[in-house]
Amino acid sequence: MCDSGASSSDFDLNKNSIIILAGVNQSSGTAGALDDLPADTIISYHLTNGGAIGNTGAVPILQTIASTESGTQIFVRIENPNTLCYEIRSFQLLIVPPPQIANTPADATLCSRNLSESPLKANFNLTSQIASIIGSQNTSDKILTFHSSLVGANNNVNIITLNSSNQLLSPSATLWVRLQNISNPNCYVVTSFQLLVSPLPQVDMLNDVFVCTSYTLPVLLNAGAQYWTGTNGTGTQLFAGNVITTTTTNLYVFNQSGVCTNQDSFNVTIANLSAITPASETYCTKYTLPTLPYSKYFTQSGGSSTPGNTQLAAGSTINTPGINRIYVWFEDTTVTPSCRLENPFEITIIPFTALPNYVNQFACTSYILPADLSGGVYYTGSNKSGSLLSAGTVINTTTQIYVYKETATSPKNCADEKIFKVFINLSSITPPTDVNSCSAYKLPALTVGEYRTAPAGGGTVIPTGTFINATTTLWFYVTGQTCTDNLRFTITVNIAPLPVLADTDPQCDVYYLPAVAHSGNYFTGTLGTGTLRPVGHPVTTTQIMYFYDKATSGPCYVQEEFLITINKSPAIDAKPVEVIRCAQNYILDNLINGEYYEFTGGPSPTNPVLPPGTVLTTSKTIYVYAPAIATNSCVSEYSIDVLVTFVNDIADQYACNSFNLPTIVGIGSYYTASNGPYGTGVQLLPPYSPITATATLFVYVENNNRVTCIDEDPFIVTIYNTPIITPITPVTRCESFELPLYTAPVTRYFTNPGGRGGNNTEKFPGDFITVSTTIYGYAQSGTSATVICPAEKPMVITITKKPKPVLIVPTICIDIDTGITTNTLIESGFTAPQYSFKWKSEDGTLISTAENLSTNEPGNYTLTVTNLSIFGCTADSVSFTVIESSKPASVTFTTSGWFTDNQTIIVTAVPFVGDGSNFLYSLDAGSPQKSNVFTNVSSGIHEVTVSDANCGTFTIPVTVKLINSPKFFTPNGDGFNDTWNITGISNQENLKLYIFDRYGKLLKEFLPNDSSWDGTFNGYGLPADDYWFSIFYTEDSVLKEYKSHFSLKR
Repeated sequence: MCDSGASSSDFDLNKNSIIILAGVNQSSGTAGALDDLPADTIISYHLTNGGAIGNTGAVPILQTIASTESGTQIFVRIENPNTLCYEIRSFQLLIVPPPQIANTPADATLCSRNLSESPLKANFNLTSQIASIIGSQNTSDKILTFHSSLVGANNNVNIITLNSSNQLLSPSATLWVRLQNISNPNCYVVTSFQLLVSPLPQVDMLNDVFVCTSYTLPVLLNAGAQYWTGTNGTGTQLFAGNVITTTTTNLYVFNQSGVCTNQDSFNVTIANLSAITPASETYCTKYTLPTLPYSKYFTQSGGSSTPGNTQLAAGSTINTPGINRIYVWFEDTTVTPSCRLENPFEITIIPFTALPNYVNQFACTSYILPADLSGGVYYTGSNKSGSLLSAGTVINTTTQIYVYKETATSPKNCADEKIFKVFINLSSITPPTDVNSCSAYKLPALTVGEYRTAPAGGGTVIPTGTFINATTTLWFYVTGQTCTDNLRFTITVNIAPLPVLADTDPQCDVYYLPAVAHSGNYFTGTLGTGTLRPVGHPVTTTQIMYFYDKATSGPCYVQEEFLITINKSPAIDAKPVEVIRCAQNYILDNLINGEYYEFTGGPSPTNPVLPPGTVLTTSKTIYVYAPAIATNSCVSEYSIDVLVTFVNDIADQYACNSFNLPTIVGIGSYYTASNGPYGTGVQLLPPYSPITATATLFVYVENNNRVTCIDEDPFIVTIYNTPIITPITPVTRCESFELPLYTAPVTRYFTNPGGRGGNNTEKFPGDFITVSTTIYGYAQSGTSATVICPAEKPMVITITKKPKPVLIVPTICIDIDTGITTNTLIESGFTAPQYSFKWKSEDGTLISTAENLSTNEPGNYTLTVTNLSIFGCTADSVSFTVIESSKPASVTFTTSGWFTDNQTIIVTAVPFVGDGSNFLYSLDAGSPQKSNVFTNVSSGIHEVTVSDANCGTFTIPVTVKLINSPKFFTPNGDGFNDTWNITGISNQENLKLYIFDRYGKLLKEFLPNDSSWDGTFNGYGLPADDYWFSIFYTEDSVLKEYKSHFSLKR
């Protein structure tokens, strides 16, 4: 016992009685049960050896000794109740220190034994963990067991058994260890450690390769995998791309991850068809194609590429007479194009039918050899020796005949030989004689003849080997031989055979001996010895049982022995089969032996363990189930009816506005006051009316079936009235709106419905809303600890922009020709009565409140617009300027750059009003421009126009002539270009034009604006030629001369 520190300890001696009765082999299996002592063995315990021998002073089964008496010796007397023989054994009562975990065991890590299991497993040797746990403690008084769970270790169930070498095949798991005192299961300690299975690294699984000439190692797909010529990464390392050119025995794909290694092997075979092709040979009757290590058999050349070619499987039989040509064909598909090899061989088949087996023959006086239908020849000696016997030969004496057959062919002679014997006269055989058999008799094989049920070949044939179970007369007979017509014999069977009594399957606790369809009895010993056991006797221990029956006279008997295997049902804690609980739950306790289950049959995926502490709140049947340790398949199981009269508690309820009573789970009724029908309350019947005010209710139940049982549960229903929020008037504001103070019962603002939570954003009084949106006024009753009764109303806020007048300000236009002034009209872009208007002059004087303003007074003004439909929606004042405008009062111009094609015109326009910035200038009706200067103007006549950009009025076009000296003229009288002159120059003092011929002779002198030259001199036309001119003129008050030439063309 464990030393608990108490002054004394109690020992239950009956534990040793169980050990004694189990015999030497303590196993609960079949082998262990064979040496069990009889259950009625007398066992007594004594304090002295003398007391045990004399069977005096027996002590009680429960022994109490002081802690100082540890080591007290007890003598046990073991007595056979039938023979009164006895033995004495002794043992000590020891009070030992309680077990301790000497050292916390280290976790065990191993590589998985393969990669195919799920989960991965490894074989763990737990010897070092066991030694670490036990340390230096004495193991003789302790039991160490392993368990799959802490609950299993604490309850000493779900034991995991190691093999004899302390090995355990397991996946990764937590292994719990229980170290227990051998005699006291309540004295134990528990620890645990981890079993860790590391996966093997992946390797490429490559098939054996058969190739024509070489094989290139492919790239391995698994990370870290390598090629090696030796096991476990030894030998020479090879690499993807290496070329194998010789046949290899083994190449290895190896991989390592940490301490875990893995490998797989494959072979590379260089095809050698000559080495594997069968030799060309001659065979009798048939030939069986052997298995090829690679390649295939075909009936034609070309293998599978030949249309209609037939492939022959290994094991196929070749039996066609004559020469059979067969092709061994190989294709290497590891290369492109594939490599193909072929090697033929010939099998020559000689037709030959082997001889059949011949039966012995019998004749009363002589036997005539018949013609052999199989082609055999008779001889008196083996292998054609002795004398040749032809068909029809008369055999008068017992003779052994040899039948020989051959083909006499070369190089293969197919031959066969069979033997039979011809018996002549009854004296050459021994016919069956009378047989006296204790039980069933088996008919032996006959040299000749047959067994029949009637003489002279009558009745039916009885095959040899038949068991004769009762006294029977049979006849020995040889067909057609009259000397055997009446050879009878009698088989006397003294006792009928027993039916076969097979060993029983393992039985749980008891086996009742069944009736046997035969006279006789069961005995515990052979040949009717031991104790007679009647049919129906309960057998409670594993034993060999004998069924024995003896003939009424003589020594004959029959006996069948069979093994009865009895497995003990496992121990199971006893609990009452009916439990009544009134007004309380039933809580499952912690069983030492067995587990609680909801259904019968023990553990299954749909019937898990009900662990200790499980609370049963309703009446139901549960099961206590305990399995035995394998290989014992017995179980112990019984049911417990749990009757619970119990109200399922209803928690206090909280609801908004009203509460709907739920259907009661289990039993009971609702009442408005305590004590149910005996109180002052009213029972509430379904359908229940909603509870609309805070109230205390009661669930009451009464059950008087077995005992008076009352239970009651009060609960409070608290009703919170949801706040009522009046609708919030929609709001429209310009630019922004400031949230007002809360109006009861509103206590919060949110941007989305639903109150606080999620992505909802809270707003507060004083926050400005700048875009149109809906804000929700939120109120609630209740508490977060009970229930929240929320209410909310939307506040639709529309944010609009202030009016923003965009003014187009026309100009006041003055027509200087008529003196008429056109007022400007400025439109606000808005209309009354929704909007109001204030037009003010620069000094702030209100000049108009109309939608639009018309005025002929230039100056600076402002406009203010107010949206009267929106509170406080007045636009910012818009300033604008009104100007007046007209075309120029007069237009003049000056030119420069005479006698060129790049002359300049400068226009001077005098404003009627303003500063002239409103003028646009155009040349020859071209695009108007702001500049009054035109450059790069060609010589000739041009028109200049000045317009008012604001009012769109124009001046009368002004003609501008730029000086032009023609390059040629044609005085031919056609009225076109008949004279030459310089145009565009104004009259000036000192203006003179002179024309010369090419030699400098003056031909004509004139004023350009008064005359021109017609190409004559002194009335005579001058020839076509180049002529020169010179002109004197004043430009910018400077006297200038310009010379050039022109052509006269005729």
